[in-house]
Amino acid sequence: MQTAMGEWQAMPRESISDDWRERRRHRILHGFDPADKRGIEFGPLANPIVRKADGYILYIDYLDQQALRLKYAGDPQVAVEDIVQVDVVVDLDQQSLKQCLGDEPPFDYAVASHVIEHVPDMIRWLREIGEVLRPGGRLFLAVPDRRYCFDCLRRDSSLAEFIDAFLRGNRRPAPGQVFDFAAHQVDIGATTAWTAPCDAQLMHRPNVEMAWQLANSAATNYLDVHCWVFTPISLFQVLSALVDLDLLPFRCSGFQETQPLENEMLLALEKIDIPNSDLKADVRRSFLAELDRLKEGDRRAQHTTAAPVSGIRTEPCSALLRVGQHLMRAIVPRRRSARYARPVAAPRRVPDERVIGHEFPAYRRTFDFPGEFIDSEHQAIAALPAPDGLIRTTIPGFLRPADGLALYELAYFAPGEILEIGSAWGLSTSILCRAAARAGRGRPVWSIEKEPEFQEATRQTIASLGLEGHYRGIPADADQTIRQLVAQRNRFGLIFVDHDHRYPAMRRVCAALGQLLVPGGLALFHDFNDERNISGAEDYGIYRAVCEVLEEPEMSFLGVIGCCGLVYRAMQ
Repeated sequence: MQTAMGEWQAMPRESISDDWRERRRHRILHGFDPADKRGIEFGPLANPIVRKADGYILYIDYLDQQALRLKYAGDPQVAVEDIVQVDVVVDLDQQSLKQCLGDEPPFDYAVASHVIEHVPDMIRWLREIGEVLRPGGRLFLAVPDRRYCFDCLRRDSSLAEFIDAFLRGNRRPAPGQVFDFAAHQVDIGATTAWTAPCDAQLMHRPNVEMAWQLANSAATNYLDVHCWVFTPISLFQVLSALVDLDLLPFRCSGFQETQPLENEMLLALEKIDIPNSDLKADVRRSFLAELDRLKEGDRRAQHTTAAPVSGIRTEPCSALLRVGQHLMRAIVPRRRSARYARPVAAPRRVPDERVIGHEFPAYRRTFDFPGEFIDSEHQAIAALPAPDGLIRTTIPGFLRPADGLALYELAYFAPGEILEIGSAWGLSTSILCRAAARAGRGRPVWSIEKEPEFQEATRQTIASLGLEGHYRGIPADADQTIRQLVAQRNRFGLIFVDHDHRYPAMRRVCAALGQLLVPGGLALFHDFNDERNISGAEDYGIYRAVCEVLEEPEMSFLGVIGCCGLVYRAMQ
């Protein structure tokens, strides 16, 4: 049978970079910093989410390190020599989690990556975790999406099954769960599950005789299987029902849907006491709001015909519909539009030219909003791989993670329409359009691009994401178009500048900022923080042009983010 560790590793472990692991850790923790906190992690095996160097953490498993190394000996997915020392070996047949931990609780957080699906009694497990967390403590879960792993042919677990396991007090996987797991699992990876799920039916060779033998053995032995299977919608349906039954001591504090070509969804829960009626309604809404959004995304996706995505098969049972559903959820507007707001970032001094391009400041917010990220799409940008410092997706480009996060935030809160000058392959355009869609903006992003190959690449990118309604391509020279926009008195709340980097072209854009930006508008200059601006390279004059426009009294500098410089036009 397959192991929990193998579920999210879509590639051989030798090929998984440290950078990818770090980004996965950051996504699972939803930006939470474990430093100076006390936590527990279930089943860390050879790849703990929180390491001992990160803060006070206790590793919990049902076997000690030696027994785990014996169990996984010969498993190519697990680096047996890296299996960590288990701090607390639990025997939940005999004791509760709180009893196993002794005097250690309460904790600030708990982490469980691909564990919840193995727990025979999920309700009891969640309640016992709640008992050892302080009020407001966090539980971070990585949960396999059964559509994109070896469970793809199984049906979603029902609320009745969870209730049955809880009332029976199950301490080991039930024979029926073992049978279902063994009879229906398929040797299929996330990529195949996304791109050709019809192949799962063809690959499946049910072995009911083996499943029967295992189910008989499960009556007296503990067999480690997936007791539970979920999709995002079924997960939230169950959790919201458990709130109704006063069985769940948590509220939903964050959720990231399964990303294309991956197989796990990420959930963050916040510990609460079993609430009174007023608080209970608020807790229930925390789950139902996400459930409503997921259902709305599915409904819209079912009624949307998307253009084929390169590399994705297009037969009726292929992943095109599923990819389309994911993308449609991403552009479902919030129930309220983002309000125009003044930036909360204070003006800063322009950095000395001697430090330009030597370091790339991390993302910091420009506007005030609750939480670390605006929404799940904003958070997903932080989790994108950037092995050489630049975001790597199926869309080529030269954005750093900080650049992408800033673009999304600025487009979401921009006090007016959005103008992009230079789109290249459409990576920045896609971020701007996603943010505009999620903010509920009724007007498209204007995007100027002179080169025909980049025009077509951007158009295809936007079409493949289903964002055509939020994009207006302008196939023209930037200088000529800017003159026309000024003459027509067009004004913008955000301008992203990433075209000709030479000083004359940049100077002409900067000279028009006072007429192109609305009061309170912002301009983000890509590659402002690039050492080629200082080295004398003829094709880089961004730093010089921006410094000159900042001499105008209505313009101020809000700082460097990644490789970008942010300029603000004062309110009048």
